Amino acid sequence: MSDKFRANLMMFPSLVNCTTIDYFFEWPEDALLSVAKEQLMGKIDLGMHQKGVEKMFSIVHKSVEKTSIEMIEELKRYN
Repeated sequence: MSDKFRANLMMFPSLVNCTTIDYFFEWPEDALLSVAKEQLMGKIDLGMHQKGVEKMFSIVHKSVEKTSIEMIEELKRYN
């Protein structure tokens, strides 16, 4: 950690206290579907749309992974 960065953290503690880091790592498809199923279980009755909504959870996560890689390659920046 640089001295300048450390000084900024000391002057502005909210940079640490009010920061949330979300990590999006690659997940296998079956794990994403399992988490989606678990999160939806008993919370809402989706009837015949249950499987489609579970699949959408997976699609959204995979699209974040893909877009993150594209951003790193094109802009040399992490999101």
